[in-house]
Amino acid sequence: MFRRALLSTVAAAALVVGLAAAARAQQRVGTAGAVNPDVTANGRIIRLGSDVIFKETIRTSPQGSAQVIFVDKTTLNIGPNSTVVIDEFVYDPNGGTNKMAIRLTKGALRIVGGNVTHEGNATVRTPVASVGIRGGVCTIAHQANTIVYAHYGNMSISSSQGTQSLYRSGFSVTVSGGGNGSMPGIISDPARTPYPQLAALTATLTSRQGQRGGSSSPPTDPALQSSGLEQTNLSIIPSNLRSLQSQTGSETVGPRNTPTDDFKDGHGHHHHKGKGPHHHGPHGH
Repeated sequence: MFRRALLSTVAAAALVVGLAAAARAQQRVGTAGAVNPDVTANGRIIRLGSDVIFKETIRTSPQGSAQVIFVDKTTLNIGPNSTVVIDEFVYDPNGGTNKMAIRLTKGALRIVGGNVTHEGNATVRTPVASVGIRGGVCTIAHQANTIVYAHYGNMSISSSQGTQSLYRSGFSVTVSGGGNGSMPGIISDPARTPYPQLAALTATLTSRQGQRGGSSSPPTDPALQSSGLEQTNLSIIPSNLRSLQSQTGSETVGPRNTPTDDFKDGHGHHHHKGKGPHHHGPHGH
């Protein structure tokens, strides 16, 4: 009798663990592709290869940074002293409705677009602004104010005071946080980003000297070249950008990206179909 009761208890415990693991897998939206200590999600320590779970609050320390690779191939770099929540993630590789909503409470992040962002259904919210993203690459930072930096693609920045479009590489807009007596939500006109400002921000979104992103061995030059990350980082430095805007109209510019442009993914490839949808959000699983 005792043995039967013990076996029943063990079986019940295994079932609970199995159900918890299944629920966790169902809520998974991506994987940590790089982590520099310390990074936590709802208190658990995030390591290289850890699952990133829907609705968890990701926090980085003053020395911490992380890269999240979503199942749709969107990548999200999170800088030090940042707090980020993935509020919603819907991805159907078979052509259904896709959506992503991220909340940045403080700090900085950079998005390199995947399949979801190409449809214009990706949004990053800060305390004073909502940034809609279609394709490409952008960096968003929030401390006292929110600053949105365009590297490629189209961004629509909205606040309580209006909306501003940003589609020109190497330009940025600032949304007032209401400090120093200013009205919160005021959106500046697009302005060319000073090189030192963007270079300093970019440095915070990559591993510092001596950091390896959670890897036990440092990356080699051939591995870096084959990954394409070196070119991605180089492409967002203003001096290497092909400008699409001139405030004075004195520069020769190429065709402007419009909201109706057809985007490929962040690596120049067409979309690939997979198996089944991923849906996490207010109307998800």
